[in-house]
Amino acid sequence: DLETSIVRLQPSLALLKQKLGCLTTLGVGFSGSGPALFVLAEDRKKAENLKSVLTRDYRQVFVVRTF
Repeated sequence: DLETSIVRLQPSLALLKQKLGCLTTLGVGFSGSGPALFVLAEDRKKAENLKSVLTRDYRQVFVVRTF
């Protein structure tokens, strides 16, 4: 599990993950060895709402569909 190492190197990512988890989501995780995070949303509308909130503070926020 690389998450422990990621958080040790960048504690701010742990705080971000925690904040994202407090939003209406189905889950939050690190992609690979970080620093990218992903958030699972119930549907596209909720994902777009999350994106509009996150783009206030972050430049790169994407909504993608899984299969």
